Amino acid sequence: MKKLPCLAGARHGIPLLSAGARLLAAGMLVATPFLAAGQAQFQSSQQQPESVVVGITNAGQFYDIIVDGPVEFKASQPIQVAQFANGAASDHGVAPFEGDPCEILLPPAGHYLCTNVVYTLPNDGVTGGFDRNFLNIIVAQSAISNTVVDGSVVAATNFVVIGTSGYCGAQVPVTNGVHTVRSSQPVWVEAYGWGSWDAYGYCGGIVK
Repeated sequence: MKKLPCLAGARHGIPLLSAGARLLAAGMLVATPFLAAGQAQFQSSQQQPESVVVGITNAGQFYDIIVDGPVEFKASQPIQVAQFANGAASDHGVAPFEGDPCEILLPPAGHYLCTNVVYTLPNDGVTGGFDRNFLNIIVAQSAISNTVVDGSVVAATNFVVIGTSGYCGAQVPVTNGVHTVRSSQPVWVEAYGWGSWDAYGYCGGIVK
């Protein structure tokens, strides 16, 4: 898990028509707790990360929280939530200093695709130096046994329950290159990785 102490990277957003009032995050593997930042899309949103009620009355108002582990965000109005990774020095403090700030926007729960094809960046010393790559997978608990990465079923022991959402999340180490994630129900996928003073992270496909 990772964290980021500022919101300077929050410049892009999920389309407003795709905003929702319940979002899920699995965190980021091999690091410290991550930071989640929520932004109200409409007036009088009330966010409830980790069962802590936070009153947000103005559209565009921000709230951020350091989270350790999977978390469910719920609100009375649509919100946008991003998870942030911190950086090498903050997370490790000692060599090899892998990681760098990055941001992944979260879609509303269930607005996922049944099939996602993602690409984890290379470790060739020319176009990339990412020697640790991961996929975050979030899917309905009832679909765990039907969730596969590159044709192999993800072990049920990799999944943890996310709040009371009915969803579970897994963090799966993968090699560099193309990966296909499929499930019998819509599945959320994040691809991210760490290198020396470097990082990347992005999300799979979403639907309205």
